[in-house]
Amino acid sequence: MTESERSTNDTSHIGMHEGVRANTIDLTYDEAKRLCEYSLDIVCISNFSGQVIWSNNVDTLITGYTKEELAKISWPEITHPDDVAKVTESLQVVSEGELRPCTEIRIRCKDGNYKWISWSGVPVIEENKIYSIGRDVTAQKTAEAEIKKLASIVQSSSEAILSIDERKNISSWNHGAELLYGYKPDEVIGRPVSLLLPESGASVLRTAPTAATQSGQELHHRRDNSEVEVSLSLFPITDEFGLCSGTAAIIRDISKQKAAERCIAQFYSITSHELRTPLSSIRGVLGLLEGGLADPSTEEGRDLIGLARTSCDRLVTLINDILDARNFDSGALEFNKELLNTDDMVSQAVANTAPMALEGSVKVTVAVPCARLKGDKERLTQALTNLLSNAIKFSPAGSSVQVTGTLTERNSVRFSVIDEGPGIPRHERENLFQRFRQLDPSDTRAKEGVGLGLSIAKTIVEQHNGAIGLDPDYTGGSSFWFELPLAPVAAKACV
Repeated sequence: MTESERSTNDTSHIGMHEGVRANTIDLTYDEAKRLCEYSLDIVCISNFSGQVIWSNNVDTLITGYTKEELAKISWPEITHPDDVAKVTESLQVVSEGELRPCTEIRIRCKDGNYKWISWSGVPVIEENKIYSIGRDVTAQKTAEAEIKKLASIVQSSSEAILSIDERKNISSWNHGAELLYGYKPDEVIGRPVSLLLPESGASVLRTAPTAATQSGQELHHRRDNSEVEVSLSLFPITDEFGLCSGTAAIIRDISKQKAAERCIAQFYSITSHELRTPLSSIRGVLGLLEGGLADPSTEEGRDLIGLARTSCDRLVTLINDILDARNFDSGALEFNKELLNTDDMVSQAVANTAPMALEGSVKVTVAVPCARLKGDKERLTQALTNLLSNAIKFSPAGSSVQVTGTLTERNSVRFSVIDEGPGIPRHERENLFQRFRQLDPSDTRAKEGVGLGLSIAKTIVEQHNGAIGLDPDYTGGSSFWFELPLAPVAAKACV
């Protein structure tokens, strides 16, 4: 073979490769058409008015229309009304030679439902044509809408919902968590979850689950360093491969629930004690009378009967207080408001507590101006009686309790009940008017009562547009007060 022949052969060798390369790049018309037909997207050619010149068969599969039906329908007819302006603007932009990478519109299918189509178009000005590809993104848009809906539910939930990454750092924080803990999202996201936990002690948040859900009740810390009792449920977050990538936590404030549980437990403890004591006394008296060990006609017998009657009165008072508290909660208690005199109300309250004062050797003095109020006389007398009985109960023998009244510049009268007892410890003052609160909540306390008197008095006074409280500056005992508006007529004179 000559050198020239070898050179020719080499050239042919190169040309063969170039031919192969050219065949893989330059498609024939049939190959290009077949490629378009096999596409899962709509491939079409249209003019700048939006009229379709050619398309593959995917448009019929997506919309349900036949080619003949599509040829008779203009694009505005099947475009969602809210998207017509968007299509018009896109056609205008493309007709000017600008590439429009993506326009998402809704197309009405033959069955009446709309599908989201994402269009990308390339204009060829000299041909007056637009070469476009349309992809059905309905499933994607539905999923995005669902995710957005779920995110909105999570964000607006009143319960704290947060997520923790694999490094035990907070990665999401909803509005409920902000309300519960007091932290803004930018103050906690990326920080360790231990920020919410006591420095020591076990927590399910410290050992977040990787396979199964966990739940528990814990004591957490707020931003202001206060403590809050919470219940929490934890769920593992998995990625697309099923691997745990973090933890989701739903946390609920159960402080009120726990307080209610403690209150109920205390109520049972106090009430059982208060019921047992007078019932035991009544049973003892009845046993003595039944066994003939006491004669009702003698002074000793009469004293025993008096003791039983006092115990019965105590039980009736206890039951009435419990029923009143329940009726106040349900709104079943009605107030019969009428004009009344302050001296009548005070006199009745003093008379109600006279046996108690006599038994405790406590003197009650009254200095109340004669004025007119509008309210329920029985209930207001009950409120004053509750304050007065508390004052007598905690007063030492030989001391006195003062009931005073003052007309104020606010066109009201302020009643005060002042005793010479031990006073109220500072740390107990903010809880005084809560139910079942006792300075000595033990079953062996010396003073009787279930802790409803002040709570009931507060409710009655507030139902009469008044206010009630404890004078914090008073020393040498306690000074409780409540203030009520005077009647609009004859305010300063009793008739």
